[in-house]
Amino acid sequence: MVYIDNLLDADKFNLSKKVGKEFRLGICGILPARKRVDLAIDLFEALWEKDSKYQLSIKSKHPKEVAWLMAREKERVYYDAVFDRIEKAPWKDNVIFEEHGDDVNEWMSTIGYLLSPSDYEGSHVAVSEAMASGSVPIIRDWLGADTIYPKKYIVSSLQEAVLAVEENGFSDEEMNERKTFGAYKFDKKRITKEIEQLIQDTMRQTK
Repeated sequence: MVYIDNLLDADKFNLSKKVGKEFRLGICGILPARKRVDLAIDLFEALWEKDSKYQLSIKSKHPKEVAWLMAREKERVYYDAVFDRIEKAPWKDNVIFEEHGDDVNEWMSTIGYLLSPSDYEGSHVAVSEAMASGSVPIIRDWLGADTIYPKKYIVSSLQEAVLAVEENGFSDEEMNERKTFGAYKFDKKRITKEIEQLIQDTMRQTK
């Protein structure tokens, strides 16, 4: 078996971070329910209770925009509960919905912490994009996460997630470490060469 990372254009994400990033959590894509936006809200709420400057930015299609998703009762009930929770919360004005679109790199420049609370993922490209932008990824310990991303960003509980936010900052050294990791591990030029080499090796083996 040959493992090849997903690729990205790291330069595209290397933008200056906006003011307030250290209080801004983000989640990119909340459909379907296995993306677990409820856990992202749990983390945001725990941090907001410590400091009301915290915000949660949700960049995603709205569930009601996806007919097949709303046709599934469990999904519909799940999202109804999530949005009801937000609407009734004292922190509801600190939850910001951003339109789904191809401007993820610009959105990442406003985000300090990118959340990956999914039940399971392949590699979750948004995490690699976040690291290339200098953001701190907060990754739930979905199966395989530790084979792709640094273990210090992987958490197994809400308490660990809160600590990960509080203990990882935005010094030049910390941000450069994350950007360097993202730029090298997911570099499109390097990965393209790996794919080309795999094709060549496969062709030789089949002759």
